[in-house]
Amino acid sequence: FMAVFFIKMNIWLITVPSFLLFYCGGMIFPNGMGKCMILFRESAGAASAVMGCLFVLTTFITSYIASLFNTTSMLPMVGFYVALSIGYVVVLFTLLRYE
Repeated sequence: FMAVFFIKMNIWLITVPSFLLFYCGGMIFPNGMGKCMILFRESAGAASAVMGCLFVLTTFITSYIASLFNTTSMLPMVGFYVALSIGYVVVLFTLLRYE
């Protein structure tokens, strides 16, 4: 995380973490929803509704935290994206480990 402060600012510094963020998010959503449907086969409708609410709530909280950063510099956003990407990867591998 601290390495971000020593790198010259450019477009790749925001593009690569954004790509990783959306790619990992795209991997987690279907895996999480599928895992939920497998665990709660008898009440798949309720499980789908709860998972949908959790995904929307997570998106809301993430957007709120991102809006608190100073917009005159890319540095806080890059750090936030990198931290969020690492969190996504940890969640993805945790989901895949329990299959």
